[in-house]
Amino acid sequence: MRYDDRAVMKPFQEFRVWTGESSGGERSATAVAALVVLGLLAWLLVPVTHHTANRSVVLGGARQIQTSAGPDTTITSAVSSVAGGTATSPGPHTTVTSAVASSSAGAPATRATAGTQGAIGCTSPPAGGQGVTNTQIKIIVMLIDIAGPAANSVFGVAPPADQQAAFDAVIDSINLGGGIACRKVVVQYLHVNPADQNDQQSKCLDAAGAAPFAVIDPGAYSFTSPTCFAQHHIPYFGGFFLTTQQVHQGYPYLFSLANYDHLYRDTVLGFRDRGAFDAAKGFKKLGFVYRDCHPELVSQELDALHQARLQDSQIVTYNLGCPSAFANPSDIQQAILKFKRSGVTHATAVYAYGDLANFTTVAEQQGFRPQYLLADDGIIAISYGNLRLNPSNIANALIVTEGRYAEERTPGMRPTAGTVACDGMRKAHGLRPTYQADPESGNACNELWMIKAAAEHAPAVRTDALAAGLQRAKSVDFSYPSGPNDFNGREVTTGGEFWRVAKYFADCSCWRVVDPTFRPNYR
Repeated sequence: MRYDDRAVMKPFQEFRVWTGESSGGERSATAVAALVVLGLLAWLLVPVTHHTANRSVVLGGARQIQTSAGPDTTITSAVSSVAGGTATSPGPHTTVTSAVASSSAGAPATRATAGTQGAIGCTSPPAGGQGVTNTQIKIIVMLIDIAGPAANSVFGVAPPADQQAAFDAVIDSINLGGGIACRKVVVQYLHVNPADQNDQQSKCLDAAGAAPFAVIDPGAYSFTSPTCFAQHHIPYFGGFFLTTQQVHQGYPYLFSLANYDHLYRDTVLGFRDRGAFDAAKGFKKLGFVYRDCHPELVSQELDALHQARLQDSQIVTYNLGCPSAFANPSDIQQAILKFKRSGVTHATAVYAYGDLANFTTVAEQQGFRPQYLLADDGIIAISYGNLRLNPSNIANALIVTEGRYAEERTPGMRPTAGTVACDGMRKAHGLRPTYQADPESGNACNELWMIKAAAEHAPAVRTDALAAGLQRAKSVDFSYPSGPNDFNGREVTTGGEFWRVAKYFADCSCWRVVDPTFRPNYR
């Protein structure tokens, strides 16, 4: 990399690229990998249920039946169940030493939160296999720990203690409501350094040795395939995107809040139906920049563009490869130069959201201002941090999102019932509501509710039955930042079945929802 290339990058970006170029010893010493921010900022996306009359959903940690009485009935029920209502107060927390190997932050603890067990009307489903007894379900949560709590804050990641507090709040509420499948949740926390693949592998093996019912990962394995868990037949619930291919290969043990394949296809066909590719509206050519880490996603994108009636002569591509850190700045410059020379008027990207800060900065310097038509594979989440996009270059960009990002900055939009339920759990523990906290904080609710829905609808409380249980549940009323979902389908274990459109506004340097209606995936 040339010295003048670095001038285009923010200090945070430069440091991440340095980690990709430095020696193994230096990387171990700093424990900061380029993958961290890219993956961690992808936590956010997934859908909040479209409800129909008498559909069974999970809301506020307890199963609810939504009837034609309307949303007000559901909201009242949700608030009373999460905020405490007339529930009895929990007893003191119990902390014991874990038998699992110590993590970088010290020996992890197994925390059994006290709560009401055997709630009135709760019929315990049959159970079998690892991590579950007649009274308890054991879950392991991976906490992101980039070489200590200080390093987390440098890179915009909540300290491990804050991550744990978010999960504690939800687990306490679930246990007060009768637990999962009439069983108290017992949680064990492991600290994982996403910058160290050896640590990731070690913690996966530690989890396998502890034999939990399920593992929750808010983002420590977001850019590392979580197949290790599937190989050990441990249900893995990730707070970010998976590909359909990954789900198929790891079925029935891999779950996540969002799906890359759905998002990219919905983006292309959604913009087609909005007339974004019409010549009468100024469209001439589309610049398509991508990483080829998942070749099937690139092929699917091109197929969708052809389905949207774009000819090959109207699609100008640039492959950034699959770098471990940021794309080489010279590649960014070459992509922009190619687009300008080819007469590109619109631009999109696949799996390259971490490079868009640099791309929009260089594009602005080169006087290249396309109409951006983007897929929210982490873009909205990074728009306000160290990887924020150039506001002048990205102004008026349109983006398709599977989640509820941007509604917190959109006048007139209010939290959904699922968000209200999650906020009630957080308030009971003195935590800020999801609109005001770290965006991904609401996913602590979503991942646990997903497990709850799967276990309580499964034919038996077993690890290999959770996929079937989730499909029987049909949907889960997720909190912000996740959107609607529909798990009723073959091998469906990810969210992301609905989408809507947001726009970047220069007056606030922010994204706002411009079409609040969530539409179903294109088939």
